[in-house]
Amino acid sequence: MANNALSIILASGGSGLRFGSTKVSKQYLKIKNIPVFLYSIISMNKISLIKKIIIAKSADIEDGYFLNLFKKFKIKKEIVLINGKNTRFKSVKEAFEISQINTPFVGIHDAVRPNFNFIHINKMMTQIGKSDGIIPISKITSTIKKVKNKSVLKTIPREDLHVSQTPQIFKTEVMRSCYKKIKKSNLNYTDEWIKKKKEISKPPFYTSTDIRVSENKVVAVDTNIFPAGFNNLSNDFLKKSAKNIKMYIEKLNLPVERILIIPELHTRNPFYWDNIIAIKKMFEIAGILSDVGLIVDDGTNFMIEFDSTSDLKTYLEKGLFLNKSPIQ
Repeated sequence: MANNALSIILASGGSGLRFGSTKVSKQYLKIKNIPVFLYSIISMNKISLIKKIIIAKSADIEDGYFLNLFKKFKIKKEIVLINGKNTRFKSVKEAFEISQINTPFVGIHDAVRPNFNFIHINKMMTQIGKSDGIIPISKITSTIKKVKNKSVLKTIPREDLHVSQTPQIFKTEVMRSCYKKIKKSNLNYTDEWIKKKKEISKPPFYTSTDIRVSENKVVAVDTNIFPAGFNNLSNDFLKKSAKNIKMYIEKLNLPVERILIIPELHTRNPFYWDNIIAIKKMFEIAGILSDVGLIVDDGTNFMIEFDSTSDLKTYLEKGLFLNKSPIQ
């Protein structure tokens, strides 16, 4: 077998919910009467470096559907069909372990990317060198904005930003070693890792993560430890959040009698003040006294009015001012 021989795992078990297709997953939709996933396989069939194709398919689609297509389009490569799992990670892992890959390299490709071609593969195999793996990337040409509470905070420089693509190629032994380490540490996937960390770490009172969705990947790009966005919650979810606050305090056995909410004074964003009002309301529902204000050294008492997006007079009449005075 050639030193650069390659097996390809084709992830084809997704539901396509983000694509908006509820009846047929996007990889099985047809373009010019050919299913999207099949375009990649037709291209793979022409590349001599590729020795085996492992398809992690949707479990509800019979093998016969694929076999008939392979016969019709004269696919001669060795094909292994397995039922995909409920996550991409699990599907790829299952495909790798069941198919007994014996080529020096293994590639992972998404079935919804039909523009698979020899030029990509040849270039990647030429450049992988002594690296454990290689992935194709493309420059971001769109303007990227950081947004919080529906307000643009800043423009993100895009010179160093790239979007990852597939196929992604790795040395087979490196992949095998990684899966063994994951199995040994009993961390099979991200959710279990988070669960394990939560068991040994005291969680913060609040944290939020901004995420970016790119193709089939979700990436955390920013984590905050100050509360925001509660103005977007319905009354039902405010009540659920209040219940979680109460459970958090009881679980950690915290002697909380009163909470001071310290806001930003420099912002003029009315949605931010809606958020502050929502936080105070959650504490009230949880049965916890709360104040909105600052702690100052000189004992000065004065009030600052703030604008929210609605019911400004109502809030002022209820006395929901910024009370810049020490908490008694």
